Amino acid sequence: MVKILIVAHCALGNAFMEAVEHIMPGESKNIRTFCVEHFTHLADIEAALIKRCHDLNDKSGVLILTDLVGSSPYNAVKKVVQSDIISVTGLNLPMLLKVLNYRSLPLKALAKKAMEAGQKGIF
Repeated sequence: MVKILIVAHCALGNAFMEAVEHIMPGESKNIRTFCVEHFTHLADIEAALIKRCHDLNDKSGVLILTDLVGSSPYNAVKKVVQSDIISVTGLNLPMLLKVLNYRSLPLKALAKKAMEAGQKGIF
């Protein structure tokens, strides 16, 4: 099954985890977070993120959900994206919940589902 990794500024990633646990008890165990601290050098973030993705990936792929285009989490994620690691930016709660409900989809289909849900979740 595709692994889900939230890469975000620390408080935001933790808040998404808490929201998932509140709405879908037990499902937060299917998500991992990567906390980006203030004032951490981008090269250090990238190196740690590459290791985390390598450790998570069991060949079914890793879907990285990140918060904000142009932010440090986003910039670090750009360096690790490859055929079995896909990123979707603009994380919102509808996107995350949809991804959890469709984790059995192949990686590219799950990324598409994430984008669709993220857009539909905005009015």
